[in-house]
Amino acid sequence: MYQLSAREQELKEGVNKLVGDYPEVTVAIDGFNSTLFRVKDKSFVRIGGNEEKGFFLCFKASPESQEFLIQQEPYWKTPYFGQYGWVSTWANEPDSWEQLKPLLFEAYCLAAPRNLMKQVMEKA
Repeated sequence: MYQLSAREQELKEGVNKLVGDYPEVTVAIDGFNSTLFRVKDKSFVRIGGNEEKGFFLCFKASPESQEFLIQQEPYWKTPYFGQYGWVSTWANEPDSWEQLKPLLFEAYCLAAPRNLMKQVMEKA
């Protein structure tokens, strides 16, 4: 079983603070040792990378959000998954959590079934 590094654990906890209260969110490690946040077996956030090159967050985005974000630093179209609306950003900035909050909310809503999305919208 893969053991998360201290930095990966810190990132996982940071993402979990933003999305962990959403209905039916689960966390898993994939075959590439990336941490996945899922709703109903659909991934919406991925933590990848390593200590040497740095860590990054990938998340689902609408086509409009993706296009807007990749025009700015530090966002880019996620390799292999960008064609499906995924965006990546470096996870090196500790103050970026507040900036990520609405983006990860959108990511959850894009992956969640309607009934779960409704529950989140009612609480917001």
